[in-house]
Amino acid sequence: MDTTPLFEFSDRSELRQWLEENHGTTPFCWVATTRGKEPRRGAIPYPEVVEECLCFGWIDSTVKRLDEGRQAQRISPRKKGSTWTILNTTRFKDLEERGLVTEAGWKAFREARKKEFVAERDLLKILRQLDGLGVRYWVDGGWGVDILAGRRTRRHRDLDIDYDSRETGKMLSSLKEAGFVVEKDMTPVRMELHHQELGYLDIYPFELFPDGSARQADGKGSWFEFTPDLFGSAVFAGRTIPCITVKGQRLFHTRLH
Repeated sequence: MDTTPLFEFSDRSELRQWLEENHGTTPFCWVATTRGKEPRRGAIPYPEVVEECLCFGWIDSTVKRLDEGRQAQRISPRKKGSTWTILNTTRFKDLEERGLVTEAGWKAFREARKKEFVAERDLLKILRQLDGLGVRYWVDGGWGVDILAGRRTRRHRDLDIDYDSRETGKMLSSLKEAGFVVEKDMTPVRMELHHQELGYLDIYPFELFPDGSARQADGKGSWFEFTPDLFGSAVFAGRTIPCITVKGQRLFHTRLH
């Protein structure tokens, strides 16, 4: 097995300097390591390699014997969604407390722990927060269909909420205070937010009118117009939830496709 490029650092500070300069541009490398208690010239202890990798969002993988007492350890940037062991999570938190974790390391940690679907309990918690704000809203998309059905039929990556555009400031302030982070801002059409525990939330501002109709910006300088019969409610999980009606769901699906 080819072990190039191979670096024989004398201590972890040299590895850290190399990672500082190359972590964002180099696809991988091999590092000479030792796993025993006896130090070896041109090799650093394996646990120190692991820790420095964690600080920069890298990970160790394949290992190959070099010579007596030394191994070649392959290290490379972590892939999005890679698994974090309990041991590495503990190591990461210790490194963070010591002030050694870089922004690249934090990014890899956040990406790996990012929640990728919204469960029923997440849905209800978010809706309770919106109810507490007094914001007019309707659940749309996949969760809207399930609310109309009265049960969850499949997993949902996100929760879609149509809401009164006049409440944007109050709504965003409350969501950010609760831990949501804006990941995509496509104002005036929508915003995509993410919460580490609750998952993804897409919010769509609607301009509401006294007769019950509404309109939404289409992103092209015009508007989608909605009649009052597209907005309704249904009972789900023992409570009445505002949602887009079956007619509205069909209309929205047609426009999206």
